[in-house]
Amino acid sequence: MLGALTQGDRRATGSANSLGLGSFDMDNLYGKRALNTMTEQIRYCSRNCNSVDVPDKLYADGLGVIDSLLATALEDTEDSWQEALKPYDDDCESESTWGEFAYHLLTGPCKRLADNRVAAIRDGRNVARYLESLANGSETPESVKPKITDELSAAKEAGINLNVLANIWLFDVGVIDNGTTLRVPKFLNRALGMNLDKQAIMTEYFLKCLEQEVYGARSAGMYDMGIKTISGNRVDFSEKPRSFCFRGLVAKDERVLLYKVKVDSGITFDIALQMYEEAKDNGAVPPTNSGDGWNTRGRSRVITTGFYCDSRNYLRGGKKVFLIINPGSHSASCIVLRPNSGRRLCTKHNLRERIFSSNNLSPMGP
Repeated sequence: MLGALTQGDRRATGSANSLGLGSFDMDNLYGKRALNTMTEQIRYCSRNCNSVDVPDKLYADGLGVIDSLLATALEDTEDSWQEALKPYDDDCESESTWGEFAYHLLTGPCKRLADNRVAAIRDGRNVARYLESLANGSETPESVKPKITDELSAAKEAGINLNVLANIWLFDVGVIDNGTTLRVPKFLNRALGMNLDKQAIMTEYFLKCLEQEVYGARSAGMYDMGIKTISGNRVDFSEKPRSFCFRGLVAKDERVLLYKVKVDSGITFDIALQMYEEAKDNGAVPPTNSGDGWNTRGRSRVITTGFYCDSRNYLRGGKKVFLIINPGSHSASCIVLRPNSGRRLCTKHNLRERIFSSNNLSPMGP
């Protein structure tokens, strides 16, 4: 029944198309992009959680899981708790999978948080034990709550957030990072395995990512409203229309005309300069430039709005000049304007990995 409701398994409905999520405008291009953005933020434990609130109770439960793992590792060895996290060779498949997950999470993107919790556990401040003493009645809520609150504050400063918790929640319902792309129906299907509080939080997280994708597409003029608007500097009919007639019982005398058009979607320098000035007025352009086309914030590259010269080898006819507009941290995409192809939407991930990382992109003044 759950598969039928969410289309996690289309066979559960008895029809592959009757209850598709496409009818609800979620299992589409923007939904897939939103889910990819969300899972990438979760995978790398990004600080960006799209302003989704999480109750302290869920933070305490998640921190209890982490402290329990680290406490067990510290019992095995006092020297290298990282090595103690690794699964043993004789572990069963489920234990081995969980051990690999915990090792890569706590020694990778959550290393700072893990070091903080190791120091706390050695000092006797183990949240897992606090929760256990509360459950068995050895301590009262009045005595335990202040201790847990203090540990939560320290853990939040050390990096615990929704993305860290979501790693554990998704693993618990069988969503494992094995390099494959998570589909929207499967995500919604597996989310039903969480309790209602976690379901609500993960759904809100996904919907906020979806709103950002739609907002970015609308800002770039690329959002598909269902009716395609053909626009450009010039739109002309390239040939006479072709006529198609239908010989059915209904509307047998009606015709459909098919037109072929040529579109000049290029953009002039004056328009590009105007858009750059508007972006500058809106605060999208920083007052100073780092000199290499991007600013460094921690380990991430923040793409700077401006004109760029692309000198990659595959480009013919010399260097190509185009404008990149970064709408801000609320959007996962940038607006890219080229002289011939006009306005396009490009994800920040692609810009960083395919263009900026090649060192063939150099900023230039308008």
